[in-house]
Amino acid sequence: DWLPLMEDILTSPAVAAMELELIHELVKHNEYQTATPTFYGCESSGLRRSQHAVKGVVADVVFTVRGRTNAVVGMFAAASDDACGAAQSLAESITAEGLAQVEFVTVDNPSRHYLLSLKNICPNLQVMALDPVHLAMPCEYASSRKRTQATKTLRCILSKFSAVDHTYDAASWGHVFHGRSCKGLTVEEKSLRQKIEDRTMWVTTTAEQILAQLDPSRPFYTRIEWIRSLAALVSVFRDEVSRLARGPNGRICQLLHTAAAAERSGWYMNNIRLRHSMPRHRLSLLPVGTTSNESLHHEINCWFRETQQMHQSTLQLKLRVLKLGKLMSHNSALYQHTSKQLPHSVVLARAIRRTLWSEKGWQRWCKERARPRCGVQGEPATFCKATARKTGGQGCCCENEASCCHTLFCREEETAHSPHSSAEGFASERRHAFVHLVVKD
Repeated sequence: DWLPLMEDILTSPAVAAMELELIHELVKHNEYQTATPTFYGCESSGLRRSQHAVKGVVADVVFTVRGRTNAVVGMFAAASDDACGAAQSLAESITAEGLAQVEFVTVDNPSRHYLLSLKNICPNLQVMALDPVHLAMPCEYASSRKRTQATKTLRCILSKFSAVDHTYDAASWGHVFHGRSCKGLTVEEKSLRQKIEDRTMWVTTTAEQILAQLDPSRPFYTRIEWIRSLAALVSVFRDEVSRLARGPNGRICQLLHTAAAAERSGWYMNNIRLRHSMPRHRLSLLPVGTTSNESLHHEINCWFRETQQMHQSTLQLKLRVLKLGKLMSHNSALYQHTSKQLPHSVVLARAIRRTLWSEKGWQRWCKERARPRCGVQGEPATFCKATARKTGGQGCCCENEASCCHTLFCREEETAHSPHSSAEGFASERRHAFVHLVVKD
């Protein structure tokens, strides 16, 4: 099996040093200034955990984090998707230097509790914003995930949260919203929000004119502009916004009415404050909301499309391999410029040509790994004669077979007759497994 070989390679000092070097590059270029942590349910990709995988904590979701330039700075299985689980996952996946760099966070479920939980581990966190694109996704569920004229107009409205006007600074939009002491809606804003629910704005004279004057290249300057544009949308497309969105199980007009609430609007307006707080030269590669994470979730879905069930340790190992491949291609493409844009697979294939071991060092390391010894906690289980006598030649007596994985030939007979039992064959198999797995994606 190639999994034990991959586990040995990924835990080797050479690969660990390479991962540390990639992380140092991210810290050096301030990649952790913005973070977009999201959770992805294992059931969404048809992946189910094994009932015999682990005892205790069970990983039911995949936690992914993208950085300022879309680097995959975190990707591993997690036990829960609440605020405390997100904070714990961030603390486990990002170094202390990276957490100290985090200033801006974009999520799809902001709250005061979520903000305080992240602030405990990210001391310099300033802004938490609500993903401006996420609202359009459930609205498209009502039309079989197809973009209609109404959803296209909605996306045009939401894109104004990602626009930047360099003649203004972040202070022009007031104080950052932190989940409390929200300024209530004015009388005019309440009237417009009521028109979102009952769709009573005049279509010919007001609503169509408002939508015709939308400029997605300019941000919202006031909260009332945001609420007025939603009221115009539901009035022009009355039939479409009356449809039921299957995901949240509510009508589109009800979702838009909720989005126009004072607190919800405050999280949305934080997107504008966030982008006006960053230097202009860093905005070109800054992802919009959590869209980069959504694309990563699609890749995870493709990676595990034919996998129905696996052990938690196997899932963690595969996610680590995929994250390593993503980081190698990202750092190579961004920090070592090429004359033209190349696909991810091409950049990754060139990046892994780097030699981590010398020939003598590789052979010496493989001989050390192939030396028979009893299993020790934290080390791969190996074959020993005492274990063979106890088990009647049945191999390793480790209680947790999932963590053992029979890493180095638990049967003496299989070891004697294996074509890779020699150090040279063992080294060749490990090197082939490493190259095959990292390039596989």
